[in-house]
Amino acid sequence: MPEILHQLTIRARPAQVYRALTTAEALAAWWTRDVVAEPAIGSVAQFGFNRREVVFRMFVQELEEEKRVRWRCLGGHPEWRDTEITLSLSAVADGTVVRFAHGGWKSSDGILAVCSFDWACYLASLKSYLETGCGSPHPG
Repeated sequence: MPEILHQLTIRARPAQVYRALTTAEALAAWWTRDVVAEPAIGSVAQFGFNRREVVFRMFVQELEEEKRVRWRCLGGHPEWRDTEITLSLSAVADGTVVRFAHGGWKSSDGILAVCSFDWACYLASLKSYLETGCGSPHPG
């Protein structure tokens, strides 16, 4: 199955990166301003885009503090349904390496390439948010 993969180093401690991936306030600062989320396994986070024209619902499958966040998409765009997003964190001398995977796509046709580009932009926003205090989230 096709998957989207990205890797980047962020000049921030794993605890800071983990917080940015798990709290509604921080998620809203780098991904989309329309967020309903809590850092709890079994919860369902919601990420709204284009005035809630699209709302991605993510089942929080795994939270390993300072190490990993894993979501399974329950709904939003039909091509996202049942895909999984995993963000793995590794401490390094100059910060944290973030390995991003969005897997389980049924096909590489459709929106996968667009989503890969968008994820790269949002991961750059995450990096900017953590390193400068200013991300570039979708307005919601």
